[in-house]
Amino acid sequence: QQFVQYDSDRKEMIPRQRWVKESEGPEYWERETQTLRGWEPVGKANIKTALERTNQTGGIHTV
Repeated sequence: QQFVQYDSDRKEMIPRQRWVKESEGPEYWERETQTLRGWEPVGKANIKTALERTNQTGGIHTV
């Protein structure tokens, strides 16, 4: 079951399970959000490369 999500529209790390949200304070989630904002361009480039190599042209892609 998914327990965290990075929302690329909101540019925010979101805990998806209550136990995960309660296990860390807001500073942790802000720090993780900042980290993933920095990695977002790398992830997008990797997905683009994978799509090109597998000849995928559309649809929804989840990692």
